[in-house]
Amino acid sequence: MSRYAQWITHKGQRILFVDYSGLVDEEPYLSAIAETEREVLKQPPGRVLPLLFDMTNTRASTAITDRAKRMTDAAKERGIPDSPTVIVGVSGFQRAVVQAMQFLRRDLHLAESIEAGKEWLVQQLQQG
Repeated sequence: MSRYAQWITHKGQRILFVDYSGLVDEEPYLSAIAETEREVLKQPPGRVLPLLFDMTNTRASTAITDRAKRMTDAAKERGIPDSPTVIVGVSGFQRAVVQAMQFLRRDLHLAESIEAGKEWLVQQLQQG
């Protein structure tokens, strides 16, 4: 099991909880993304992969953003579709970026807490 990406169950639904909270230095953050990517790529093609990211007190750089995009691209190449995704703990500029992304991805949601994020994911999975 990854240090940063762990499977949890909420109301019978399996969710990949990704805990990046507190990551501000580039090297550990890049390592955390690599660990997450390994877990994501273990999933069979076509599987919906509900994700819950805790980004509380993080700081992203261009290298981190680029690495996260490569992880997303690798998942798509593997045949893993865009899936309901919740992000918790972003504010300021990070929040504005996520809000802009919501126009492109309706399955992307900002939540005020981990519990609220779990609830939103369960609702999305039950609807579709």
